[in-house]
Amino acid sequence: MDLNDKNLEVFAAKHYRSESCLSKEEFLEDLSRHKLAKKLVKKFAARRSENIRLLCNHVLCFTNSFELSAAKKILMFGLNEKEKEVMKTVLNYFGFLVPSEMPNIKFDLYTAKILKEMDNYGYKTNS
Repeated sequence: MDLNDKNLEVFAAKHYRSESCLSKEEFLEDLSRHKLAKKLVKKFAARRSENIRLLCNHVLCFTNSFELSAAKKILMFGLNEKEKEVMKTVLNYFGFLVPSEMPNIKFDLYTAKILKEMDNYGYKTNS
């Protein structure tokens, strides 16, 4: 199914996997996380943000609520090439991509650097 603005909600509903969801409002709240993640991706692509933890949190929450393949498709939908590079880098960081997935999209070095810094922050030992 090709995603567009008209069928996005139906596509997401077909691939929704939150067993604790009790209402349409909860589903829509979970679905809205992709918009929040995309806003942060746009900031990263424009080099206006370094808040990688918030971006990671939105991506993780979103991928936990939807089937992974569908979540990746929704997260990539509507992004320009630079934004796709940022999102691909984050998805790869979490191990959500297989090596041959999205071969025409590059990784974003700025995002990779910020993710690496996040890894290093707080894990230094005093030897």
